[in-house]
Amino acid sequence: MSVYRPGKKQYDIPSGFTERDIQEWEYSQKIQEKTGCPEEVEQHLIDLVKAIDGIGLDPEYKDDAGKQIDLNEAKATAKKLLLRMLTQVKDYITTGKRLEIINSRREELDIKDYQTQREFADRAKKAAHEALMSDINIFVRFVRTRFSTMKEEEIWDYEEKEEEAGRRPVYAKRIKFDTGNIICSDKIDLSDRDEIALWAEQVFECLTTLKNRLENIG
Repeated sequence: MSVYRPGKKQYDIPSGFTERDIQEWEYSQKIQEKTGCPEEVEQHLIDLVKAIDGIGLDPEYKDDAGKQIDLNEAKATAKKLLLRMLTQVKDYITTGKRLEIINSRREELDIKDYQTQREFADRAKKAAHEALMSDINIFVRFVRTRFSTMKEEEIWDYEEKEEEAGRRPVYAKRIKFDTGNIICSDKIDLSDRDEIALWAEQVFECLTTLKNRLENIG
């Protein structure tokens, strides 16, 4: 079954869908056009980690062993933050599937048991979603402030805040990443929960091979 709406792309819609199902399905298709297929999402993250791994010291400090150590530690931290985010992707998808299972058993369960289980699972999914959004923001902010090209005043601000906090700034030879979002395509709105959820589904599809490949970088 195909649906065409004036001014909109035509999609092949699975049979048996209601009008509401069609609207939701069309929306998910548009979002997935933004995220890319799992293989594209996986390669983006692999290329990102390789780019970070290849970053050197700012030429001004090329012979400073201490600053080289700081840079290496920052690279390792970036990788750990990404791996932590991938673990949170798994937690988020797992809690979502648990909620789906409970919803599918609605007719089997006592109404109170169903409501209790559904409420618990729904809270767990929301908590996992919030944790995922937080981990993404932490990773992107960490990478942007330490490795990405920025305006000179932004770099000064980063260095000043690090020193005020008693930490040593990282003096990397900053690079321009493939996307402003760093972690994903710029087509994705990092503040949009639905878009992040669908991106996470694509990441989950390649999670095992992605983690294995990441472990072998650096």
